[in-house]
Amino acid sequence: MVFVENHYRMLLVSSREPFIKEVSALLQGSLYQTDRSRSASDARCKMLENPYDIIIVNAPLSDEFGSRLCIDASRNNCTIAGLFAANDTYEEIYAKTSVQGVFVIHKPTSRMLVSQALSLMVCARERLRTVEKKAELFRCALKIPATSIFEFYSIFDAEDFDPDTTYTVSVSFTDTHGTVHESNESFQFRLV
Repeated sequence: MVFVENHYRMLLVSSREPFIKEVSALLQGSLYQTDRSRSASDARCKMLENPYDIIIVNAPLSDEFGSRLCIDASRNNCTIAGLFAANDTYEEIYAKTSVQGVFVIHKPTSRMLVSQALSLMVCARERLRTVEKKAELFRCALKIPATSIFEFYSIFDAEDFDPDTTYTVSVSFTDTHGTVHESNESFQFRLV
């Protein structure tokens, strides 16, 4: 098996320049293309302009805490989000954001733990990339617009399925012009 090295577009968000410099030092090399932002509003503008694989936020930011930014990035952009939170707020922030897929890291922290957290976020991004590829194959098979496929996937919860059962799905969706389309075929699938 040949390992294909992917490149990661990252957004570092912090109102403190030393944090950005320290994390940027860990991201040296050809694997990472890094953009920087000093506020949540600037980060949101950059996320509209560019797709990011990973966003790292050093909370608090100058215009908001940063947890909402991470949740929004994780939910809407298929981005892996990491949030550095102080020890006194860690438990509360973790409870609110981890269920949304946000990695929460204690601070202060060590260089080694930051490096390990980045490695875990890269692993999560690769897993998400696999899901995106499967979704694209599914979308092409059903001729569903790309914007609809993640809404379709979001109605499924793996815990609700019996892995020994084959399910039949008929798909209908509304395109950008408001026209409703229904599939003429049913597709059977089994969770693996």
